[in-house]
Amino acid sequence: PERILGVSGTLSALSDYQKTVLAKYGVKTLMYVPSVYGESNFQFDKAGAGIRIETNTSDYFHTITAQIQELVKEKRSIIVFFQDNAHLKEYLNSPFYSKLGRQKKILTEELSAADKEFIISKASTVGQVTLSTAVFGRGTDFFCKDETVQRQGGVHVIQTFLSEEASEEIQIQGRTARQGKKGSYQMILLDSHLEEQYDIKRGFKERVPKENWYDWISAARQAKQKARCDVIEENLADATKKDHDTHRYFDSLLINNREQAAKIFKE
Repeated sequence: PERILGVSGTLSALSDYQKTVLAKYGVKTLMYVPSVYGESNFQFDKAGAGIRIETNTSDYFHTITAQIQELVKEKRSIIVFFQDNAHLKEYLNSPFYSKLGRQKKILTEELSAADKEFIISKASTVGQVTLSTAVFGRGTDFFCKDETVQRQGGVHVIQTFLSEEASEEIQIQGRTARQGKKGSYQMILLDSHLEEQYDIKRGFKERVPKENWYDWISAARQAKQKARCDVIEENLADATKKDHDTHRYFDSLLINNREQAAKIFKE
């Protein structure tokens, strides 16, 4: 190509709508380049233990806590991503948080730059538990230099919500198994969150085979995204018409055609 207009690690997650928008601006060639670190050591068991969906908040927090405790015993490091501060604080205010022991850190945007840097640097060390908001799932370098953690399977990432965009999910997954290192990822979700945000009816997991859960919730996410894109297009069409009418109105005033200007104004 003559020029590169952008580089992204989530190119494969672009929706058809996003590709259409890019094409309108002349971005029509997409190139996928393999990692210089070779085949990925990333693990995500989509059809098995990689997805847990709980039916109430107590079980949801219990599962998150139990998974963390198990991984600490295995001498792994764990990074847990919550959707936002409100969901993170809900967990911190629960009795389950105190069961995590002393080797835990909270990573939020309110911290100073020095505190953020310190917590991020410690996040990939043996037995360290880092509870973070989703914003740190994009671009933050939780690079693992701890050989014990690597021998035990690398950094483990837990995502406690379903991202609105598949690209954000890929970014969060990318906080582990960085630069050829080992790492694993799983989702622990609450069915009421899925119902509120994606219209996935509670109890769907009793009707859908476990190996199909990920495809099911991904399809619901895509449907929600399409609905948002349809609204964007409707608003864009409405704004374009208003812009066109505004230009016609001022053009009429400039040529002193008051009758036409008045007609356009009434419209």
